[in-house]
Amino acid sequence: MRSRKALGTPSQRLEANESILTELGLPVSGIEQLMAKFHLSYNSERLSWHHHIFASWSLTVSGKSPGAVLEIGTESGAFANFLGAVLPMKEVYTIDLPDSDEKFISEYGRENENYRADYLARRSENVTSPNVHFKSMDSTFILAVFSELGNTSQPGVNHGIFDAVWVDGDHRNPQVTIDIVQSLALLKPEGFLLVDDVVMDPNFRSDKYVSNESWKTLIHLQKAGLVRCHFFNKRTRVDGLQKHLGFVQRIS
Repeated sequence: MRSRKALGTPSQRLEANESILTELGLPVSGIEQLMAKFHLSYNSERLSWHHHIFASWSLTVSGKSPGAVLEIGTESGAFANFLGAVLPMKEVYTIDLPDSDEKFISEYGRENENYRADYLARRSENVTSPNVHFKSMDSTFILAVFSELGNTSQPGVNHGIFDAVWVDGDHRNPQVTIDIVQSLALLKPEGFLLVDDVVMDPNFRSDKYVSNESWKTLIHLQKAGLVRCHFFNKRTRVDGLQKHLGFVQRIS
């Protein structure tokens, strides 16, 4: 298992994350300047490192090439907007549960009608870029919905559709495992998944929003020889539960 344990200080965690970028062949130089254009601080101890990772990738040949990215879990649309801006050559598809879905309404304070209305208005404003496409749907069906975008010139050959997938939907089973497995099936051979809120603790007791189940799934897939995983510190400052971001590559 390729992973990094949480280190004692923010500077050590930052150094560990930069080491993983280098190991993956992703640049560190240039990220800070790019993030500054979006009023994001590279050295923020609170900002989740999925911003840094996608910013780094956007500076590579692959990141600058035409293609497609999938985000599972649109939330307010802020990160979809960021992806559309730093990846102008990519089509960014972002999905979230229908507004009328009971699970959607009951979580993150959205049971309050006024808050929900404001939330949906913010999301609508954030997904207006020409290369950002919002779809209201349950992620259980991504394989069926997005397979039609793929290359079907060679039946039986998986060319993949997405260069990258950001998995930030339900963090519990069965949904998180469904999302990971189906995303891998939609991923180009040279692409990657980034999985949010990976808790690398076998004894962690799940709550409504967080579990260790994505970690268990990724380790199972890695032991089976299907994927290669690296685990970034999600944030460089940790005041409570240590979370990671799982960077996952298919092994062809």
